[in-house]
Amino acid sequence: MGSPGSGLQSERYPLFPASGPNGLPAGLGNDGPTGGQSVVSAPGSAGAPAEGPPLGVQEPLEAQVGGGSSGSRPPPGVIFFPLPEEGGVAPVETTPGYEAGQQLPQQDSGAVVPGTPLSPAGGNPLECADWERGFRQSSLTVRPQVWDDGTEHDFENKKKHYPPMSEILATGRYFGMAEWQALKPYHLGNHAIAVQSGGSSSAISHDFDFEAAHRLRLGFESKYGPGIEFQYSQYDHLSDSVGFTSDGLATGTSEVAFGTGNVTSLVASGAGDLLTSRHDLEIHSLTAMFFKEVKLPISRVNGTFGLRYVSVAQQMLSQRTSGGALTGSLVNLQDLRALGPTLGLEYYRPVGHTPLELMGSFSGSLLFGNRDQYVSNAGVLDFNSIGNNEFLVLGDFYGGLQYVRHRAEKRSWYARLGIQHQVWLGGGTGTDPGGDFGLRGVSFAVGWNR
Repeated sequence: MGSPGSGLQSERYPLFPASGPNGLPAGLGNDGPTGGQSVVSAPGSAGAPAEGPPLGVQEPLEAQVGGGSSGSRPPPGVIFFPLPEEGGVAPVETTPGYEAGQQLPQQDSGAVVPGTPLSPAGGNPLECADWERGFRQSSLTVRPQVWDDGTEHDFENKKKHYPPMSEILATGRYFGMAEWQALKPYHLGNHAIAVQSGGSSSAISHDFDFEAAHRLRLGFESKYGPGIEFQYSQYDHLSDSVGFTSDGLATGTSEVAFGTGNVTSLVASGAGDLLTSRHDLEIHSLTAMFFKEVKLPISRVNGTFGLRYVSVAQQMLSQRTSGGALTGSLVNLQDLRALGPTLGLEYYRPVGHTPLELMGSFSGSLLFGNRDQYVSNAGVLDFNSIGNNEFLVLGDFYGGLQYVRHRAEKRSWYARLGIQHQVWLGGGTGTDPGGDFGLRGVSFAVGWNR
């Protein structure tokens, strides 16, 4: 190992001043421990042979305590530390079952593995001190990295907190709206009577006026999550009666399509024959959906998603009379029922610093259902279909202006005026179950929030 000179002192005792003999710490000389110092052997080391240090003890001990005789050699398992006040040497207690100079190993789980030295022979004896486990303790102590006083924090339980239903209902927002609509249906390819005169042809369509319809909205929004809304709307009106009188040269024809490529017709071709037709349209719609409102710096956006159920009933009746007597009739009855998902988006933007808001909305639905159809001509059943599978697409557009009046923190009422436009692709017409129709008009609504 070499002589215990100053080089040895700088390697083994870098923290101790080299003020003693042979470059050793103060209090360690050639004659062993001096006055004012105490020496205590580690457990199990008393009476141990002096031929050499036990496993894990810094070696040689002569270099640590001086080069005196073997009689002055301290017992094995002793580690010396300076006393700052007196400059002497004091022993350090070791953990039972471990030799001096032997560090207490630690696994990832914190368990101590007995008998495993960390410092190689000739290493620094200070390495046996574990600063995280305490310095002068005979038992291991582990200091927790994070102190927990049991206090619940929002970041820990925000998603785990489920308030009672009574609190949700008491702190939420209720709202409702009653809407009056003036709508006029329009149909694609819905010709009530086709007129053929010579080489020219024309068509007379079923004539609907702007008729009243209504829609109701009720909902609830919780401050803990999304809200829920229910909508119900109804339209039920009959078209004006349209007619054609033949002069014996021109003919009028009323047709109905059914099945796959089948058509039945009622013709007025004799002089004085009168052909009339009417169309009845009845629509019911019920929607249940969830929504979430997002507030932007100026405007706000409301997204909706849910289910929509519709019932569309249509009836067309065409009659032919001659001399005031009924000579023929054509009846087409349809009943469509469909259910499917609906997705919508609403946008609101204030107008300056006024209580007015511009708003627009769009919703789309994919509906799957069944259609029943009954067709008879001149009292003879031509077609009767029950539960024919159908698919239709519904689009609803709205744009308008609303006036909002706030009464309290969560209470307000509003009045809304706007333009409504609906498209029913595959909804059917009076003459063709696979045709398309739409509704357009104006609406006025009054609603409240509390």
